[in-house]
Amino acid sequence: EFKLYEDDNSDLVHLFTLTESAKAVLENTEKIKGSVSGSVVSDTGEAVENAEVTIIPEDSALTEQSSVTDSDGSYHISCDAGSYKIRVSADGYESYESEECFSVESGIDTLLDIIKLTEEKKVLTEEDLKSLILERSGDKMGVWKYEDYDGNGTKEAYAVIISGDDSLEAVYFIDSE
Repeated sequence: EFKLYEDDNSDLVHLFTLTESAKAVLENTEKIKGSVSGSVVSDTGEAVENAEVTIIPEDSALTEQSSVTDSDGSYHISCDAGSYKIRVSADGYESYESEECFSVESGIDTLLDIIKLTEEKKVLTEEDLKSLILERSGDKMGVWKYEDYDGNGTKEAYAVIISGDDSLEAVYFIDSE
């Protein structure tokens, strides 16, 4: 494009287009995003698919961002630069939340350590335990007790199994673990 002046002089004007990132830096109207990547595995080392991974900002001006792990347990979250903690939850596993913060810088993918989730322990009710013992003993239970024997606030159970001729066949003790 040419620019023509009143004195009949002219200048050649070059035109170019800025990328969105370059515009944001020059105009300072938008932050350049950073990102967080990593993977989630079980305590046996197998990939955990469909785990919800959430990064929680320390600065209240930033917002939480979430993603779901893919079939190989990987996740990638785009976010603003800042300091974050991470929370991971998945069906069948205990939730995980980091105690330490990590930093995300603009334009950089922050690779986090592998997060290992522990399988969730199934909590059995008294009826669940009783049914399990009856099933394993062939309905021969003679005595059933369900109390807090060790005083730790969690009930334990024991069952005495009597055979058909009224002799002792087995004794089961189920602790809080």
